Amino acid sequence: LKKQNLKHADYATKTIQQLFKKELIVKAVVKTFNYSSSIIAINNGKGNFIIQKLPVRLQLSSVNAVQVTDVNNDGRPDIISGGNNFNFPPQFGRLDASFGDVLINKGNSVFDWINPLVSGINLSGQIKDIKQIKGKDQHYFIITQNDKVPVLYKQTK
Repeated sequence: LKKQNLKHADYATKTIQQLFKKELIVKAVVKTFNYSSSIIAINNGKGNFIIQKLPVRLQLSSVNAVQVTDVNNDGRPDIISGGNNFNFPPQFGRLDASFGDVLINKGNSVFDWINPLVSGINLSGQIKDIKQIKGKDQHYFIITQNDKVPVLYKQTK
């Protein structure tokens, strides 16, 4: 493809039939993809998982990093996540609607999304990883992003 289409503009408007020979298209394996939502899989303890879509706010961008921890000290695992992807070709745009998300576990597989103004997490980059650091009396979260310095958040009680 690269030899026949040296520039993005060369293939951006072509159909599959224009890009590939008919013999190759006929031999292609076609697979159907029908579930694109970001989800959580909750182990029901019986060898099965309950699949549940994450809140709408997390569907607006990619989810690249997840840290499961008890954010509000109520004994239930909460979720901190981050995403974004700026590496698509220009004609596809960027996935840039994530600023880092906190989901509070209300029990019975119900998670409430917390506004960044309340959670304090508000990052505009491509979040790639979130790790918890446990200190003697305090917990921290280090969040790494592409092309930016890591960010350290202190968990408040």
